[in-house]
Parts: sequence; structure tokens; C-alpha cells
Amino acid sequence: MASGLKPAWVVEDEVYGRDNTLRYFLEGLRQPYVLTVAANTHAWRGFYQVKPGDMVQLVCVFQSW
Repeated sequence: MASGLKPAWVVEDEVYGRDNTLRYFLEGLRQPYVLTVAANTHAWRGFYQVKPGDMVQLVCVFQSW
């Protein structure tokens, strides 16, 4: 990125997914990313703080309709 290259996506595992600084850096660059996070990690969905594990369960419920 420092050399001017911009990947289509950044994909990392849970070790990097725990790093808030990395996420904020990527968001500041408007860089699409997918980072694995622990199910009990808190994230923001709009104005609400949620756990990704809870969001996965919610998606699974909607897909079973």
C-alpha cells in the first residue's frame, strides 16, 4: 500500500482481526477487508454494539425461512 498498490481486498486471520488499529487503518483508506474475529469480539452495527457470533446466529435464522 505504501508503494501505491491497492489490493481489491485484504483478508486476514483472527490474530490480525483482534487488532483494532489495523481495522481503523483499513477503514481510513476505504479499503475493503475481511478479518476473522473471535465470536465474543464486540463490533458496531449502526449505533448498536453486537457480537459477531450473535450476528451469525441471526443470519442463520433468516436463511432458514
